[in-house]
Amino acid sequence: MWAAMLLAALAGLGLCSCATPPAKNFVAAATRSGVVEWRRADRQISTCVVFETDARKDFRVVVGADKPLLVLTRGDGAWTAPGPLVGRGWHGVTNTAPAVLAGWMCVVEAFEGAAFAPPGGSDVRTGRFTVRYAKPGDVLQGFELVVVATGDRFRVSL
Repeated sequence: MWAAMLLAALAGLGLCSCATPPAKNFVAAATRSGVVEWRRADRQISTCVVFETDARKDFRVVVGADKPLLVLTRGDGAWTAPGPLVGRGWHGVTNTAPAVLAGWMCVVEAFEGAAFAPPGGSDVRTGRFTVRYAKPGDVLQGFELVVVATGDRFRVSL
């Protein structure tokens, strides 16, 4: 009897621990990779980063190499984010992202916004972040970003 109750409890835990739905198949059509440095009051990391878009213009950013710290994927209007930085993971729309993801969401927005930045160096301020692009010859080489709400600082070199 105790064994049956224990198995039922473990099965329930297994079902509850799956907070993030599995990401659908993502086949990258365009990829940019580089290094990201992230600083926050309680942590600092420097690791590789890969930005990808697929044929449907869905988007994915992978932070970390062999065992990614974060895989942030946008598809069908929603985001999925498994990885150690997010704990059990997250799935939802941008304005429901947990605080730990706020800066990374701004990184994605800044990366996508780089297409509209003028050639050379330029500063862009939004209500959520400030970004400085390095775009000599109209080719994005990197950017530095400060998130207003969290104080997160990012330096991305591509």
